[in-house]
Amino acid sequence: MAIVEEVDGDQNLHAVVTKADAQVVVTSLTGPRVPPEYQRLLFGSRCMALVTISRDARYAAVYDRKVLREVAVEQLAQAIREVAQQRDVPGVSDKLM
Repeated sequence: MAIVEEVDGDQNLHAVVTKADAQVVVTSLTGPRVPPEYQRLLFGSRCMALVTISRDARYAAVYDRKVLREVAVEQLAQAIREVAQQRDVPGVSDKLM
């Protein structure tokens, strides 16, 4: 598992994710809903997995096109590995954004 890119708020998330060929996007949320830009990653042609961490770091959630589960922050690394393995492509390692 490796972090392949970090995105600042003013960058085009979709373009950065596509260029980096990431399998999972990890982000923090400022509110209870997933912002539209991240929803487009979930339901777009590439169907990215999304892991969100609450601003207070008390909980995390794993989103895939069909799956949502909450995980304890202590279990975050394992949850990321699991979702990346589910979408594993031959010759592509676990890549995170």
